Amino acid sequence: MTTVLGLFAKPPVPGTVKTRLAAEIGNEAAASLYQAFVADLVQSHTSSADIRILGFCGDEREVSETWAQTVACDNFQAWAQPAGDLGQRMYAFFQHALTLGDRAVLIGTDSPNLPPEYIDRAFALLLEHDVVIGPASDGGYYLIGQRSSARDIFRDTEWSSTRVFEQTADHVRQFGAGLALLPVWYDVDTIDDARILWAHLKATSTTAIPAPRTRQQLQTLFEGNPPVTP
Repeated sequence: MTTVLGLFAKPPVPGTVKTRLAAEIGNEAAASLYQAFVADLVQSHTSSADIRILGFCGDEREVSETWAQTVACDNFQAWAQPAGDLGQRMYAFFQHALTLGDRAVLIGTDSPNLPPEYIDRAFALLLEHDVVIGPASDGGYYLIGQRSSARDIFRDTEWSSTRVFEQTADHVRQFGAGLALLPVWYDVDTIDDARILWAHLKATSTTAIPAPRTRQQLQTLFEGNPPVTP
């Protein structure tokens, strides 16, 4: 049985990523932090599935694809997200991923310290459930997975609202599909979220959650100096 992990990301162009955070720390700093998130997620999840896909998007297709291939290296396949809203792009991912494997999980870039064991648990839950969701503390979700065949459970969803998880779970039930839930985790969208992440990383060993680039960016942001390299 083949597992597929997807990561949705886009080039870290200042002014186009982490815009809520950028309003407080500036476009350049927000873009650098976002770039660290993506690089650390790719590194952290290189063993999280049989097939790994970096789903990229961006205003300039050729530039975005070159960036995605560079970031993915040999660990992820670069795949272009189609046009459409987030729900349409997620549905397209699952349509593609479930032609490659029988269980697929998709994550974004807002949870750079997501433990790899959460991915493992999601794939395990998909052995007995049709859909798995990892709810986020802001009302959205940090992970969603499906098995066997893609269902369009993303239609008529108020994206970027506090009802995203609620509405998606309702859609799953409307399909009559079996739903499993992971523990609640958190996204990083604001300066307060970034402070929580920095406190969490400082209290977590680099062995458990390495995230070296994110650690360096956050230490520079909140403490004004880069970490000392031993």
